[in-house]
Amino acid sequence: MICRTMAAPERGRNYRGFILLSILLGTRSEAWAGHILYSVPEETDKGSFVGNIAKNLGLEAQELAERGVRIVSRGRTQLFALNKRTGSLVTAGRIDREELCAQSARCLVSFNILIEDKMNLYPIEVEIMDVNDNAPRFLTEEMNVKIMENTAPGVRFPLKEARDPDVGTNSLQSYQLSPNRHFSLLVQTGEDGTKYPELVLERVLDREEEAIHHLLLTASDGGDPPLSGTARIQVVVLDVNDHAPVFSLPQYQVTVPENVPVGTRLLTVNAIDLDEGVNGEVTYSFWKITPKILQIFQLNSHTGELSTLESLDYEESSYYEMEVQAQDGPGSMTRAKVRVTILDVNDNAPEVTITSVSSSIPEDTPPGTVIALFYFQDRDSGKNGEVTCTISENLPFKLERSIDNYYRLVTAKHLDREILSVYNITLKTTDGGSPPLSTETHISIKVSDTNDNPPSFPHSAYSVYVPENNPRGASIFTVTAHDPDSDENARVTYSLDEDTIQGVPLSSYVSINPDTGVLYALHSFDYEQFRDLQLRVTAQDSGDPPLSSNVSLSLFVLDQNDNAPEILYPAIPTDGSTGVELAPRVAVADSIPDVLADLGSLEVPHDSEASGLTLYLVVAVAVVSCVFLAFVIILLALRLRRWSTSRMLQASGGGFTGEVSLTADSGKSHLIFPQPNYADTLISDDSCEKKDPFLAPIDFHECKDEAQSIRPLRYRIPEEMPEGSVVGNLAKDLGLSVRELPTRQLRVSSEKPHFTVSAERGDLLNYQLSPNDHFLLVNKEKSDGSKYPELVLKMPLDREEQKSYHLTLTAVDCGDPPLSSTAQIQVLVTDANDSPPVFSQELYRAGLPENVFPGTTVLRVMATDQDEGVNAEITFSFTEAGQTTPFDLNSTTGEITTRNTLDFEEVKEYSMVLEARDGGGMIAQCTVEIQVLDVNDNIPEVILQSLTDVIMEDTGLGTYIALLKVRDKDSGDNGEVTCKLEGEVPFKLLIYSRNTYKLVTDGVLDREQTPEYNVTITATDRGKPPLSSSTTITLRVTDVNDNAPVFQQPAYLVHVPENNPPPASIAQVSASDPDLGPNGQVSYAIVASDLEARALSSYVSVSAHSGVVFAQRAFDHEQLPPT
Repeated sequence: MICRTMAAPERGRNYRGFILLSILLGTRSEAWAGHILYSVPEETDKGSFVGNIAKNLGLEAQELAERGVRIVSRGRTQLFALNKRTGSLVTAGRIDREELCAQSARCLVSFNILIEDKMNLYPIEVEIMDVNDNAPRFLTEEMNVKIMENTAPGVRFPLKEARDPDVGTNSLQSYQLSPNRHFSLLVQTGEDGTKYPELVLERVLDREEEAIHHLLLTASDGGDPPLSGTARIQVVVLDVNDHAPVFSLPQYQVTVPENVPVGTRLLTVNAIDLDEGVNGEVTYSFWKITPKILQIFQLNSHTGELSTLESLDYEESSYYEMEVQAQDGPGSMTRAKVRVTILDVNDNAPEVTITSVSSSIPEDTPPGTVIALFYFQDRDSGKNGEVTCTISENLPFKLERSIDNYYRLVTAKHLDREILSVYNITLKTTDGGSPPLSTETHISIKVSDTNDNPPSFPHSAYSVYVPENNPRGASIFTVTAHDPDSDENARVTYSLDEDTIQGVPLSSYVSINPDTGVLYALHSFDYEQFRDLQLRVTAQDSGDPPLSSNVSLSLFVLDQNDNAPEILYPAIPTDGSTGVELAPRVAVADSIPDVLADLGSLEVPHDSEASGLTLYLVVAVAVVSCVFLAFVIILLALRLRRWSTSRMLQASGGGFTGEVSLTADSGKSHLIFPQPNYADTLISDDSCEKKDPFLAPIDFHECKDEAQSIRPLRYRIPEEMPEGSVVGNLAKDLGLSVRELPTRQLRVSSEKPHFTVSAERGDLLNYQLSPNDHFLLVNKEKSDGSKYPELVLKMPLDREEQKSYHLTLTAVDCGDPPLSSTAQIQVLVTDANDSPPVFSQELYRAGLPENVFPGTTVLRVMATDQDEGVNAEITFSFTEAGQTTPFDLNSTTGEITTRNTLDFEEVKEYSMVLEARDGGGMIAQCTVEIQVLDVNDNIPEVILQSLTDVIMEDTGLGTYIALLKVRDKDSGDNGEVTCKLEGEVPFKLLIYSRNTYKLVTDGVLDREQTPEYNVTITATDRGKPPLSSSTTITLRVTDVNDNAPVFQQPAYLVHVPENNPPPASIAQVSASDPDLGPNGQVSYAIVASDLEARALSSYVSVSAHSGVVFAQRAFDHEQLPPT
């Protein structure tokens, strides 16, 4: 822009000098064979002299106007005019050669000079001479070039060329580059002579030293003085991935409460990479974490934000440790540790686990008997995990603390099933949080019945009155006893004590139903025989041992008047007996001395049979009492031994102890390992074997009622051991085999599930890598003793030799036999951006008809890049971003499509430079030339250049009528046009010059026959299919007086009576003339008569306009002879 402004005055002086030289020397003109050639420089002022057209045509200046000399152009804007006063051809305005002819080597403007009177055409050509009025210009004022900093010297980078519309020496001649240390300029010349600049790298670039280089490119032409244009070049040095990402902290820590909502952002890790572009794009990911952490946490790969995917739970883990890695585009990475500490929130209600419970207890259970064993747990920590347990105070039970958080539910009072048979006990556990959380657990305990209640009669004695002579078998009374016990203990049976009446067994008189207590009279009573009976009814339950009670029943016989009076004399027994009791009463005393005293007080009966029965009864009672006493003594001994064992366990203290819990209603054992009160987690010492037995083999099915001595088992382990580490071999220490564990249901019970019993043994020992040439494996050990593997590269990799490596990682434990597991490792070798894109062709050519629709695919450029990943992702673009073309380029596929409609008549060929750029910034260029193919899409045009105003009807054959020019914008056969006249007309077309026709007469014209001709001229091209257009011109024939008047009748006969009054109309003649205007106007006159002329005029006259004949006098038949 600056050079153009400075060169403007010089350019003006150059024009004036050129014009002055043309005037002094005379404008060059040539004329031969009717062809005239002039030359004139461009940018001349309006009215500038071009040539003496009058002289070259052999005419005088004044003849130009007289002979109708004028310029006939070919549809182009009129650039020249005729000065008819001087006979000179002058410019009609400012002429711009570049606008007319672009960069054509020779610029000719053609037109014709028409001499109207002779209808002669003379072709004229004016050559427009170029002047240096345009400076070279770049399409863009700034160019951007991206170069990798590891690019080798000598690599060339194409630059956008400048354009200069001038031609010859005035066009673009050279390029210059501003001085610098790193780059030089190389100018290439294309096949069409176009000069292309290329930037050549001379020295290795260093982005850290200078990231951007600013250069100035100057394009100069060869004019005098020379003009120039400039463009700024910005060279951006692209970074090579020579820096790995660096975290801002080696370890990130955050503390959050466990009740944070899901999706909460916990922290943001941040890593910085000093590289740029793809090399500096850092992505984040987890590294070497457990699947559980992947389910809980989410790491945003772009922002580094760590957020929660699931709810946190302090009780599951109080902290999480993980490693994150930051990786840039090509694959360099670094790692940092992240520790998330979870704060406990009182979000867990206490939990109650019923370890053992008796579904029912006998009602004679003494106070202090253990009914149930509970385990209270709150997964929270601190005060949130401190649990208290209570039950209702009005129950005959109480809670006793066992060890740790184990509680026993024991009886506090004697139970009585008859008062309350089921106890619904509610255990309420409350933690110490704020607000506190509580849990209620309901258990139902049934009190089973013991036979502790004998049947009882509602009355202590009964009196029954029965009239004598009662019918035999009649029901005489019913006794009822009630037993508050249940089931068999409450089933009462009735019986009568054995007795005799007058030597006859009582059972022969009265019987009782054992189930209903109904008394039946077996005989008809006789008041005179006995008046009353004393019975003892015994009610006995079905318990074990059975309990009974009795009641006395007095049966009174009512006298009936059935006997006459009789005096009875008493008689002394003849045998001398005084009466002996048949069955002496035996009473069971409360103690053996009472029994012995009773035995000593007995008198020996005289009857030997009765005395033997009595002795047996006494001996039986004594034996039963002795057995009962022995049972009581054994029971007391067992109680004392159990109490002593529990005291020994409480005194043992410390260590990791175990307790065996047995349930009364099942044969299953429950081995309990309560947690100690100090934080010394016990586990095995680096060995899978333990010499000391944990617990002697116990057959739990055989020792339900025996107290066992439990010896605690202790293990020691270091803290922070990973999950699944071996603590000890319980199976071996308990004398069990591994196969017995599932069937014996061995399990661990503790407040927190730190330990579990596993039926398999798996202590991880080491890692092994499959054999290969490039990698080796190093086993590392953390501070907590856990092992992890690291893959180490031992020799350089070559992606072109092998893109990926498949390895097998094996983890082996120390079991016998050892077990192992494998994982497949795939190592992908990432590529460095060391290869630029390469087009499949340097020049793409395509031909395209001009009538294709927008969106039509023209061609597809192809470029390949031997790199991979981002470095091989190629994008296509036009190098001249600002250029306007009717084409679109798909940046991904390289497909070129039409954006707008094409027009061969406007632009016949397009040349574009395309650029392929990979992800690393390396570029390649190619040229695309698209030739627009002509289609017969333009209708021929007929242009009327001149038309004769007057056509006389007596015009001779071959007379010039009009001058026509035909034009078709198409080319080749599509632009070849022929003309013809439609219909039968007295005209024809003659070829005057190329695409120019003369319309001349070809027959006699008669205006009276055809006064007007509509001549249709049809122009048809030679395209396929051919196109045509028609133009109609109207030709009017001018009249010539070539027709005489004609009377309607060849002769007229008029009869006039004599003595007619003068001047009377006697006749009228009529004649017509087909000519027009004056030629057709008819006038009448009398030219001949049989009378003398003078005498005729005195007799008749005729009207010159109407042809009416008048009598000038009265006719006399006798004077005038008949005519």
